[in-house]
Amino acid sequence: MRIVLVNDDGPPAPASPFIRDFYIALAKHHDVFVVLPAQQRSWIGMSFLIDQPAVGYYYYLKKDADAAPETSEIGRPLKDDEICRWIMVTGTPASVANIALTNIYTDADLVISGPNYGRNCSTALVMSSGTVGGAIGSAIRGVKSISLSYGIMEHPTDPASITMAHDIAVRLINYLLAHWNPDVHLYSINIPLLPTVHNAPAKYTSIQYSTFERLFLPSDPTKPETPTSKNPTIEDGAPLSFAWAPEIKSLIECAPETLDKDTDAHCLAQGNISVVPLRANYETCYTNNTTNSTLPPQGSTIPF
Repeated sequence: MRIVLVNDDGPPAPASPFIRDFYIALAKHHDVFVVLPAQQRSWIGMSFLIDQPAVGYYYYLKKDADAAPETSEIGRPLKDDEICRWIMVTGTPASVANIALTNIYTDADLVISGPNYGRNCSTALVMSSGTVGGAIGSAIRGVKSISLSYGIMEHPTDPASITMAHDIAVRLINYLLAHWNPDVHLYSINIPLLPTVHNAPAKYTSIQYSTFERLFLPSDPTKPETPTSKNPTIEDGAPLSFAWAPEIKSLIECAPETLDKDTDAHCLAQGNISVVPLRANYETCYTNNTTNSTLPPQGSTIPF
């Protein structure tokens, strides 16, 4: 299987901690080609920056995880201390995925977007997610796709749970590929990073409805990226400057009993793995489901 791997967190970095090891785990089973945004592009949905050209460079992943990668504008053969050659492109996840499918790897069978650093469940997060956006854009391009997100459930996160999540993700993706439902354009997977994740069932779910709270706080125009107040309301005549400061605690810290049963957020709150079958318009395949559908029942366990 020829798989294009994209994400919205960018190249390996503290804000993109999962991409390297997931690639290594996935490449044991498939031909994997990596094209990533050259910088962090979270919370950007399925957007395209049409007023900015997309410019890329080659990125050489070292065998030593602590070694700095080499980059080049023109591709070259791998050196003895390198694992593979990735591509970084200045653009959004949806842009990068489209460029990969249309201009670089035109015979790809599947796009995987992720693993995201954090959950992408419930409407507020799913609709905003660059990870989901990269997968949706690929599905609209006509290619099967999967959005993969790792929910941060504990602080600090147990490193062993990350290793288990990579193994679970690869096995689950292989299962979905082998049993791809004709009603599905893409799957959205959320895996909780917990020490017990190796025993967690994976279930077919729908998207929990949710709403946004505050996303911005007032800031000083001289330092527009830094909030100056925790009060989101400005007084008349105050500068119109606002810093990104999302208040999403209610979307993250929610008890299962407050959520609709067999939704993605409900499943994750129980410490289980959520798989949402989607169409390329963000609609859950269980919405207006017909009696002729071959989809497994919502809430059923996936025997991967």
